[in-house]
Amino acid sequence: MIATNQVVQQRVEKAPQVQTADWVADATNEANVAHDRLIGDYTSTHATYLLGRGIDIDCMLAYHLGAGHAWSRDSGQDEPAIVIPWYRAGQVRALRFRFLAPAGKQKTTSKPSSQFAGALYGGQALTGAVESRRTLVICEGELNAISIWKTSHSSNVDVLSLGSESQSLTDAMVQHAAKFGHVIVWMDKPEVATRIRERIAGAVGFASPEGKDANDMLRLGMLQATIAELRRRACRDDAQREALMWDLHDQHTQYGGLDAPTLAILRELAGDRAKGMGL
Repeated sequence: MIATNQVVQQRVEKAPQVQTADWVADATNEANVAHDRLIGDYTSTHATYLLGRGIDIDCMLAYHLGAGHAWSRDSGQDEPAIVIPWYRAGQVRALRFRFLAPAGKQKTTSKPSSQFAGALYGGQALTGAVESRRTLVICEGELNAISIWKTSHSSNVDVLSLGSESQSLTDAMVQHAAKFGHVIVWMDKPEVATRIRERIAGAVGFASPEGKDANDMLRLGMLQATIAELRRRACRDDAQREALMWDLHDQHTQYGGLDAPTLAILRELAGDRAKGMGL
């Protein structure tokens, strides 16, 4: 039997030191196989984990999530994990693995030679048009980004994730964010939200209330209204509030409706017109 430290050493030796074309091809294949495995069985342990966190089938498809395994330093063996691909210019540039049941403090790991620095997660789900009419939310954590997308993308909201609070915005990221009509920066810690917000003119900062991140609030049924309220705070004049009202109205009438707290925000924005709008 090979000792655990020998197995780890073998893995390190086999890991590519630079991100070659072969690495991209291998990572792409790994992401695709894992995705097919996940969507091939919505009763699997991996699918059950995601569904339990409010991440539905539409989200799994939009973000090309997968079912796989990854090495855990806490347990010293492969453990079941969600495979989360990061894309840049349409190519897989990183694979994150989120353990279903962490054996210790390590919740995630990544494929060796993955490139997270200077990248934002979630670009494959961006609308990619008319950014001046849309709101961009910048958050931390892939599942938080997916949660926000689930509740709000049909009302002109895009979302990107830094991945972790230690990441910073590059000049190119700031320039891209400046294209959007509004930018909301949601980080777990107030000081991190302030640091990121200050890079983007006019951005609204928000810290996870009582430690509840976007995925927590999705499961509590509070996320849709939270995003709507943050968008209302970001409005600078009546014309922007009017545009937000119609975004929420369209989401309510065309895409399956709003939950009760968000509908209340829509009614407040509509004012005396609410009854005539069927609200």
